[in-house]
Amino acid sequence: HGPAARQPAPGTAGLRGFELAVQDAPQLAAIERRLADAGVSSSTDDAGALTFTDPAGNAVAVSVGSSP
Repeated sequence: HGPAARQPAPGTAGLRGFELAVQDAPQLAAIERRLADAGVSSSTDDAGALTFTDPAGNAVAVSVGSSP
Protein backbone atom coordinates (compact mmCIF):
# COMPACT_ATOMS: atom_id res chain seq x y z
CA HIS A 1 0.00 0.00 0.00
CA GLY A 2 2.96 2.33 -0.37
CA PRO A 3 5.81 3.71 1.69
CA ALA A 4 3.53 5.44 4.23
CA ALA A 5 1.39 2.35 4.89
CA ARG A 6 0.85 1.47 8.53
CA GLN A 7 1.28 -1.98 10.01
CA PRO A 8 -1.94 -4.03 10.06
CA ALA A 9 -3.94 -4.00 13.27
CA PRO A 10 -3.39 -6.96 15.62
CA GLY A 11 -5.61 -9.89 14.72
CA THR A 12 -5.98 -8.87 11.07
CA ALA A 13 -4.37 -10.20 7.91
CA GLY A 14 -1.28 -8.47 6.61
CA LEU A 15 2.46 -8.64 6.17
CA ARG A 16 4.40 -8.32 9.41
CA GLY A 17 7.71 -9.89 8.40
CA PHE A 18 9.56 -12.15 6.02
CA GLU A 19 12.71 -14.22 5.71
CA LEU A 20 15.31 -14.21 2.93
CA ALA A 21 17.90 -16.92 2.27
CA VAL A 22 21.29 -16.07 0.75
CA GLN A 23 23.80 -18.52 -0.73
CA ASP A 24 26.68 -18.15 1.69
CA ALA A 25 28.19 -16.39 4.71
CA PRO A 26 30.06 -13.76 2.64
CA GLN A 27 26.75 -12.61 1.13
CA LEU A 28 25.22 -12.39 4.59
CA ALA A 29 28.21 -10.36 5.82
CA ALA A 30 27.91 -8.01 2.83
CA ILE A 31 24.25 -7.34 3.67
CA GLU A 32 25.19 -6.66 7.29
CA ARG A 33 27.84 -4.14 6.16
CA ARG A 34 25.39 -2.40 3.80
CA LEU A 35 22.82 -2.11 6.59
CA ALA A 36 25.44 -0.64 8.92
CA ASP A 37 26.61 1.80 6.22
CA ALA A 38 22.99 2.91 5.78
CA GLY A 39 22.57 3.41 9.54
CA VAL A 40 20.11 0.53 9.92
CA SER A 41 20.24 -1.23 13.26
CA SER A 42 20.48 -5.02 13.00
CA SER A 43 21.29 -8.00 15.18
CA THR A 44 22.13 -11.67 14.80
CA ASP A 45 19.90 -14.26 16.46
CA ASP A 46 20.99 -17.55 18.03
CA ALA A 47 20.61 -19.38 14.70
CA GLY A 48 22.91 -16.91 12.93
CA ALA A 49 20.16 -15.04 11.05
CA LEU A 50 20.61 -11.31 10.56
CA THR A 51 17.48 -9.51 11.76
CA PHE A 52 16.30 -5.94 11.26
CA THR A 53 13.15 -3.92 10.61
CA ASP A 54 12.43 -2.50 7.16
CA PRO A 55 11.14 1.08 6.68
CA ALA A 56 7.52 -0.15 6.70
CA GLY A 57 8.00 -1.78 10.12
CA ASN A 58 8.21 -5.37 8.89
CA ALA A 59 10.56 -7.77 10.63
CA VAL A 60 13.21 -9.12 8.22
CA ALA A 61 15.43 -12.15 8.83
CA VAL A 62 18.28 -12.98 6.43
CA SER A 63 20.08 -16.29 6.77
CA VAL A 64 22.30 -18.63 4.81
CA GLY A 65 20.00 -21.08 3.03
CA SER A 66 20.67 -24.61 2.00
CA SER A 67 20.70 -25.83 -1.57
CA PRO A 68 17.76 -27.99 -2.65
